Amino acid sequence: MKNRLTITIIFLFVFFAVLISVIIVVNKPAEPSINQNTNNEIAIGNANLNINVNEADYPDYPGYEKVFLPGYLLTCAEHVKVHALRNDNWEEVINDFSITDTYPAFYVNDQPNFSQCDVLICNKNEKPLYLHLVEYLKIGEKLAPNSTENFWPVFESKNLIGEIKVELDVYTDDQCQNKQRYSKIISI
Repeated sequence: MKNRLTITIIFLFVFFAVLISVIIVVNKPAEPSINQNTNNEIAIGNANLNINVNEADYPDYPGYEKVFLPGYLLTCAEHVKVHALRNDNWEEVINDFSITDTYPAFYVNDQPNFSQCDVLICNKNEKPLYLHLVEYLKIGEKLAPNSTENFWPVFESKNLIGEIKVELDVYTDDQCQNKQRYSKIISI
């Protein structure tokens, strides 16, 4: 009798645990997504931010990918991640955005560069973003201009080719609180 009671209690415990797990999974809200169709109409999750942009109004530039995103972006903080498909793996590369996130001062192709962002502002995005599809390879260090002891990293830029994946954050609200991830694979 004691064994039957123990088995019944264990069965009921397992039954309720499975039932609660199913209820949680079924009621979990769907992750918002960013979708782009062939007409450049983009929707972010359920947000009412669709845009329809005439692509001919914005020229193409060699070495850049033109991306139309509705919503809001944080100035100085686009944090575009670029990955290149190498040996069947996505490798993150140093690009225009990640180099300035990491280094406040540096050389690229022997030219001094500075990055600075004093204020973050949440701005509505109404034009395409031009993503520079280059990779920066660190090749050494060099004395900073007008210095005898401070060294800056030196990078060489290289155009990306092959399968490239770009990712960036876009926001659905004017306070830049509701972040969504945009991702696109490009063949160059």
